[in-house]
This record gives sequence, C-alpha cells and structure tokens, in this order.
Amino acid sequence: MSQHNQIRQSVINDLSTEISDIKAWFNGYPAVIDVGDADTESELPAVAVYLDVGETTGQDFENEEWTATLHVEIFEHATNDLEPTLDAIAEKINQVIHRNYTVQNTLSECHRLGFAYTRDDVQPWGTLDLTFTINWEDD
Repeated sequence: MSQHNQIRQSVINDLSTEISDIKAWFNGYPAVIDVGDADTESELPAVAVYLDVGETTGQDFENEEWTATLHVEIFEHATNDLEPTLDAIAEKINQVIHRNYTVQNTLSECHRLGFAYTRDDVQPWGTLDLTFTINWEDD
C-alpha cells in the first residue's frame, strides 16, 4: 500500500509545483476542511487526491499489474460562480495530468475517465471531481 501513498503524493507534488493558488492539498479524502471564520483563514480552494476501486488486472505473471481510479477533487466556496471557478482550476490540473502522464514514471497508463460537479446543501462548498483510470506494476 506504500505505492498508493507514493502515487498520491507524487500527483500532489506535480500539481502543487504548477498550481500556486490552491490553499490546501490533501493526500486522501479530507475528513475536515477549515472554511474559515473570524479567527482562522479558509483552506479553500483545496484539492484532494485519492484512489478508488483498485484491482489487479491479472495480465502479467512476473509482476502484478493494477488498475484504479485516481480522483483529483477540487473544493471551493459555494457561490453563484462556483462552476466557472472550479472549471478554471480543473483546466490547470488537466494541463499537468494528460494522456502521457506517468506520475514520475510510477504509472504505465493514465486516461481521463470523467468528472462530476457536487454542491452539498450542508457543507459551505461545492466540488469538481476529476477522475482518471490509472495502471501500474507492483514489483
């Protein structure tokens, strides 16, 4: 499982080098995000990088090949301009994570899978979850 952490952290490193206006980066899905008040500064916009639905492909007898869904989820304050704001950050992410993205030679494949906007009636933020199918070999 240390390879999962390495993948997530490498993605964060690559993204944070190119995108300077994100206030918080999460290795995994965040349990709490500080939205700020009179005493604290907001952590928004924030980005969480996490893996989901991992399984072996069973296609290689010498090394295990794995496939999973990589999520890069953007969190931002819910406003009337939420989706355009999320789209602008997503464009920056998509410039880093593209078809030939290998996460510092950790992945063998990375393909865009989809996206989903979410606005939570309880939380003071909305999200854009960018998903990618990734493959790698586990030695």
